[in-house]
Amino acid sequence: MAHGGFGRVSRPTLFLAGEAGPEDVAFSGANKEFGGGDMSGLVSEVRRMQEEMKGLRRDFSFVVPAQIAKATMVALVKAGVR
Repeated sequence: MAHGGFGRVSRPTLFLAGEAGPEDVAFSGANKEFGGGDMSGLVSEVRRMQEEMKGLRRDFSFVVPAQIAKATMVALVKAGVR
């Protein structure tokens, strides 16, 4: 779980925690759930956020280099470099 995550197990499962440093852990106990119910809303929200982050990465890969190039050109013109 060094990279994070969550899920559900339905049979005995071994976990390794702390291999990459301190980690918070929680267990609900047998036949119990956190939050008192269905996690599908949480799961869908996490997936939506992951898709949104993919879009941000695409935007930054185009927008940021263009802004850097523009700022560089403005600085060069101000400095008298042509």
